[in-house]
Amino acid sequence: MTRTTVASGPADDLARLLAAEARLEEQLAEAREEATRMVAAAREAARRREANLEAEVAAALRQLEQELAGSVRRDQATIAERARARVATYESVPPEAVARAARAVVARLVEPSGSARS
Repeated sequence: MTRTTVASGPADDLARLLAAEARLEEQLAEAREEATRMVAAAREAARRREANLEAEVAAALRQLEQELAGSVRRDQATIAERARARVATYESVPPEAVARAARAVVARLVEPSGSARS
């Protein structure tokens, strides 16, 4: 079996090298364009996701504010009702009982210290 080799000269080698270089440059340009498109698409997807997250956070914040406002209103109503109940309790004590208690307190404060121990 004989092998035939085609002799190529430096001009053929240079032509093949230049053609390969041109193909590689073309592939590199295509890869760069694809990378640019991919980066742009990724940035747009990230921007959309960020906008969606901002909207979700804003909605959650509004919901929390509404719940907090409702809780504050309920707490205020509870405090006001307890205050009304206490006022009603104090107002239900007859004036005579208040006067008796006041006299007893004053008597204890002004009586001589020696008789308070007995």
